[in-house]
Amino acid sequence: MPGLPVGTAGRGGWPYQGRHGAGLDPRSGAADRLRIGGVPVARLYRIDEVVNELQLGRATIYRLIARGVLPTIKIGRSRRVAEEDLHAFIEALRHQRQVTNEAAGTGVTQ
Repeated sequence: MPGLPVGTAGRGGWPYQGRHGAGLDPRSGAADRLRIGGVPVARLYRIDEVVNELQLGRATIYRLIARGVLPTIKIGRSRRVAEEDLHAFIEALRHQRQVTNEAAGTGVTQ
């Protein structure tokens, strides 16, 4: 909108809340300082990004969230998955597969 500072959406000058989440303007460097519970968060993924990253269906991702297997952060009416939580979820799956393969005696640890 004309006359608004860069990075504002036009509703009372609120910070831009597009694809960058949490109302942070990526040009401000504030995203580099985002902390949740005192822990720095490198990136917050939207649910559709998690769907693409894991190549799973949207309903499957929401089931994992509802079961508490994949933690999320609620920002307004949106949910985000912290990069660390996504990586921890993937590592847990790898560990589970390794344990399963060892129990089956295959020795395969892909």
